[in-house]
Amino acid sequence: MKKTKTTFVTTLSIALVLAIILLTSYAFWKVKDGQSGSNTILGSCLNFEFIELEDDNQNPIGGFTLTNAVPVSDEEGSSHAGYTFKVENTCTDAVNYQVVLESLKIMNEDTNTYYPEGKYFADDKIKVQLDNGTIKTYSEYEQVDNDSTAANINEIRKTRELLTGTVTGGNTNTHNIKMWISSESTAEDIEKIFRSKVKVIAGQGIEASAPVDPTSHIEIVGDNCTIDDIGCEVAIGAEHFYVIGEDENDSNNVKLLAKYNLLVGSKGVDKNNYTVISNYTEDDEGYNLQSPEANGYSLSLYTLMDRDNNVFTTYTPDTKASVFAGLTIEEKENLAGVRMNNDDLDYLESVGAVPFYTPDGNGDAYWYGTDINTPDPNYGSSYPTDVYNENSVVYQYVDTYKNYLEDTNGITITDARILSGDEVLALGCLKSTCFNDGILVNGREWIFDTSYWLSTARNGRSAWMMFAFGFIYQEGGSTDVMAGVRPVIVVPKSIFD
Repeated sequence: MKKTKTTFVTTLSIALVLAIILLTSYAFWKVKDGQSGSNTILGSCLNFEFIELEDDNQNPIGGFTLTNAVPVSDEEGSSHAGYTFKVENTCTDAVNYQVVLESLKIMNEDTNTYYPEGKYFADDKIKVQLDNGTIKTYSEYEQVDNDSTAANINEIRKTRELLTGTVTGGNTNTHNIKMWISSESTAEDIEKIFRSKVKVIAGQGIEASAPVDPTSHIEIVGDNCTIDDIGCEVAIGAEHFYVIGEDENDSNNVKLLAKYNLLVGSKGVDKNNYTVISNYTEDDEGYNLQSPEANGYSLSLYTLMDRDNNVFTTYTPDTKASVFAGLTIEEKENLAGVRMNNDDLDYLESVGAVPFYTPDGNGDAYWYGTDINTPDPNYGSSYPTDVYNENSVVYQYVDTYKNYLEDTNGITITDARILSGDEVLALGCLKSTCFNDGILVNGREWIFDTSYWLSTARNGRSAWMMFAFGFIYQEGGSTDVMAGVRPVIVVPKSIFD
């Protein structure tokens, strides 16, 4: 059908339908009435396409789904990939458009009537993040008139404007939306429901607003610290980092260590023989982004010993920060480290980790050799000073992550790599342990929150790694010890001004 340029007001509606039901156990987001099909709807000059998630067989999953189905923090909610939709202008002239989010009624199948208003989540209990910008509640968006021409007018509860924009002739604007239940939800919200639809309305009567600036979510989030303070926590979009020092090559830049490992490598290991059960792929939500799940080679329960070899306390990855924060300086000075024996191995986990090498030389590994004495030809005949280089899968992970940060946040990253052995020592660790006064007293336990590979090689075909058990370790002689990928990036200090 030929598309002509006319004066028009066209509603390009996408069935981005949310039926989010918070169960009594806070266990699941239950999604109903999900969409299917290609989801491309044509307008006079605009195409509106919703980029739909697919399962392993390339079948549309339908609807707006989230992996974590409980009220979550803003940090966790914004860490999800979200959903992408595109607005394409197939004509010559620029077109203004409005993106709205309708909250919809839901039919009670038992009574064949809509649920009463008190059954729905309050608007301030639903969090929305658009284009990785400022996180808002649904209630903070301006309410506008419902679309009186909509076929579903009777089921629209209210309409709120997310943004207005302009798409120039022959070009496409891409947007991303993330939604989650606020962590401030209470027991009163149990069994509340929320269903919504995204619409794009195009026409000459719409005035375009300034685009969402993703850099508005680049900020210092640590308490009482500056960009010059080691350990200060900062956010770049949904990703968080710790300051580890000034860039040696340019005092105007700062080095940042990722708060978590990247979600790559193993989903888990067989504890009987320490072989990888399966690996994460691009089909997994949050792939190649930071994830609290990606602890590397770690324990689910740690036993902390004092210098007299007595059990002092235990902690889990989730309670570690609060346990260490509650210690006095004297208690920290008397800690010897984490106990590691056969009983502790029952708590061994390996999520988001890669082995040093794989027997076939083609696996998801740090070092590409078929064994520790036969490196991949790309490395040359001799063992490199730094194992981390462009021949490693680890390098590819970090490079992909760097490109993601630059593209989504509009920043320039001058360097992206992994931590070196010298940098770990400069932060206060010793070659044998990080349970020493320099680390603990200065509150730098975050250095060993996860296990991760370091870039520095060791003689004998091995490399250094940082263990979540609290010590630096050299490994490379086997396939069964793995570690995660925890990037370091270098950025201008000025982006945090």
